[in-house]
Amino acid sequence: MKKFVQVGCGIRGIEGYAEPILKDFKEHVQLCGVYDINPKRAELVSFYGAPSAG
Repeated sequence: MKKFVQVGCGIRGIEGYAEPILKDFKEHVQLCGVYDINPKRAELVSFYGAPSAG
């Protein structure tokens, strides 16, 4: 299993990377953490099943 950390949680980061990783490829890829300069945007990724920020 591949492990990833996502840096940047804007619309492209969420819809283009986090959502497909967490929904379509969850058997093969693990999103270990997320980071964004805006903590609220990083928290949005937890909606899709990523580890919660904090």
